[in-house]
Amino acid sequence: MGGRMERASPGGAEFSATERIRHERRKPRRAPTHCELQEIMKAFRTFDPDNRGFLEYREFKVAMRALGFDGKKSAVLEILEDYDKDQEDTVSEQEFIEIISKQIADLDGGARMERAFELFDDDHSGKISVKNLKRVARDMGEMLHEDEIRAMIDEFDQNGDGEIDQREFFAIMRYDAS
Repeated sequence: MGGRMERASPGGAEFSATERIRHERRKPRRAPTHCELQEIMKAFRTFDPDNRGFLEYREFKVAMRALGFDGKKSAVLEILEDYDKDQEDTVSEQEFIEIISKQIADLDGGARMERAFELFDDDHSGKISVKNLKRVARDMGEMLHEDEIRAMIDEFDQNGDGEIDQREFFAIMRYDAS
């Protein structure tokens, strides 16, 4: 993982994955907007409902995916290796803000929302169904009843088809960020 050589630096030396992340952390990048920062903090609180002040590996992985970022095990472990100062496979709120801020700076909003939609729409139907939301809730460790999930969908289902299409999902995301 951290010792694997991936690409050459401009001077010809090799960077490991961890060195590349550290190098990229030093690059100047735009700071998150107030709305983006609020979204990041809200996501952290959502996945830390007990207010422990940290996310464990699984919670962090699901949070990354829910925000539309790469939640693959290898990517999450690579991030944990670089940011997890206490080596307990946890991410503090400040570390989470730093990680997600970097991810946001590297991606535009529309692409991020499309990726988030695709994570919910795992059957590629173009819509988020009760089945899709039930899977996401289960992945987050939440056991919601079907009537609770149906109520969530009904609240935002503008065209009355019983599912959330991409346009409705984007409206939810824009509404939630404001």
